[in-house]
Amino acid sequence: MSSELERQLAELKQGDHLCPIYESSAEQIAGTVAFIKVGLAQGERCLYSAGDCTVEEVIQALVAARVNVTHERQQGALQFLTNRDSYFLSGKFDPQAMIEFLRQAEALALADGFFGLRFAGEMTWALGPEAGCDRLIEYEALLNHYLPNSRTVIICLYDRSRFNPEV
Repeated sequence: MSSELERQLAELKQGDHLCPIYESSAEQIAGTVAFIKVGLAQGERCLYSAGDCTVEEVIQALVAARVNVTHERQQGALQFLTNRDSYFLSGKFDPQAMIEFLRQAEALALADGFFGLRFAGEMTWALGPEAGCDRLIEYEALLNHYLPNSRTVIICLYDRSRFNPEV
């Protein structure tokens, strides 16, 4: 991962939304780890929705980056989700339902004493056969409307080799 992306990730503030495009799993993991480390340091609850990169791979990378994953998970500061736990709660992808999921996750994080919410999602789920996957651009647009008045920061990670240039 470039130092430019690391700088951008470190400068993200609540209400921001960034869509890093990665070219390797190493770049994906590095971006995710940098994003999560900043959030934990700032007292934010960090959620990671696993995609091509498994939860175990991200945990190993966080441990290698000197994050006490066990402690952060016990404190509720670090949570790992599957696509079914986030994007496909109802069995299909509904952009408005995902915004509501994020709204509720933020409210819960604040109620639990966290400064805000950080959500990292790997976006290859949108290439799947599930109903609603064709609504990805609608979701990205809704995020841009929702986030400015929120205490949430989001990165949507895109694999350059899997998404066509139009996306």
